[in-house]
Amino acid sequence: MGKRKTLAAPARRKPPRARARGGAGTRLQRLIRLSRGFYWESDSAHRFTLHMHGPMYVSTQAPDSQIGKTRWEIPSTKPDAAGWEAHKAALDAHLAFRDFEFARVGPDGAERQFVISGEPVFDAKGRFTGYCGIGDDVSERKRAEEALRMAEERYRALADLSPDGIVLHEMGIIQYANASAATLFGADSPDALLGRSLYDLIDPQYRDAARQRAIALLQQGVEAVPFVERKYLRLDGTPITVEVAGVAIRRGGKAVVQTVLRDITARKHAEQLLRLEHAVARRLADADNAAEALREVIRAVCETENWEFGRYFCVDE
Repeated sequence: MGKRKTLAAPARRKPPRARARGGAGTRLQRLIRLSRGFYWESDSAHRFTLHMHGPMYVSTQAPDSQIGKTRWEIPSTKPDAAGWEAHKAALDAHLAFRDFEFARVGPDGAERQFVISGEPVFDAKGRFTGYCGIGDDVSERKRAEEALRMAEERYRALADLSPDGIVLHEMGIIQYANASAATLFGADSPDALLGRSLYDLIDPQYRDAARQRAIALLQQGVEAVPFVERKYLRLDGTPITVEVAGVAIRRGGKAVVQTVLRDITARKHAEQLLRLEHAVARRLADADNAAEALREVIRAVCETENWEFGRYFCVDE
């Protein structure tokens, strides 16, 4: 019998290679078009040789008007002369730099703020040939930061004038306290409260409830918790009665609890004295003789102060 012929396995076809969609320059242009940023190059004398940007970029200069000029030769509002000198010194030293900020007036008369980064370029023989880098228009971000800063200043000014104690804390750790809060807790200044645990200034029987209210505000989406009466402690341990409420706010990009504390110790004491006055007057009116009247007055005092009646006082018959 003849030998069987072995059929060779069919050769596997290699998948076709994807065709490149343009070179690095094309890809860079595509990225620039999709961003608000720009790409730049300069020569060994720091004069611009290339400046590319997309349609979303708001230029402060006519097209190609920067070519052949140094960055500091183009009118700007920031930085000052010392800032530009420091930037030039870094370029002359052929150092890479990150997040250098400057500002120029746009065609609409509004100031535009920019941040750029760059690194030196050297040829095959190690000779310095210039810089290349990227930049971004950060005007909107800067305006938002300024608006936030002003809002925080207004908040602080209002909080500092509040007769109620105001404390900002993150799960108990105090980050801000106004002057009224310092007075309420017997601190020398608001700074003396910073970094302390607010929970340490709460009567132990109410600490768990305070933590649960904070959790509800920070983690469960509750916008505010109403005023409740609680016992707090001054820094020297003296108990005080307060009404306390809380609301979740954002500060520095993080959610914190704003706690409002209203010292009602004096009011509660006045209410207690008023109740005692009414109790004494009622029991004097109901007593049949002086001995019974004295006993009932002592009873009223003990009940008001939560003392055990008859333990320390008795009527000498």
